[in-house]
Amino acid sequence: MGLSCVELKQFDTAKKYFLAALEMVKEDAQLTLILRYNLGFLFSEQNQSQEAISHLTEIYNKKSHLHHKVLFLLIIANKLAIRNTNIISI
Repeated sequence: MGLSCVELKQFDTAKKYFLAALEMVKEDAQLTLILRYNLGFLFSEQNQSQEAISHLTEIYNKKSHLHHKVLFLLIIANKLAIRNTNIISI
């Protein structure tokens, strides 16, 4: 449901679904990582790069089997977004 809400740009609803799901699966490390990835994607879609980087870096550092190339690219894209925002605001 959460990813569907992200696609529909219903970001607040998506976040509620992801956070509720995190509570339900907190004992399952693999599902927790998948949900953290989804939260990182959600924040990235909202241009909330710091939040996105926080969630995505946590997954990347745990050496999860989740797609490392995709994680790396999402982290870099968000870091560049922050850098470009800083350059523009100068």
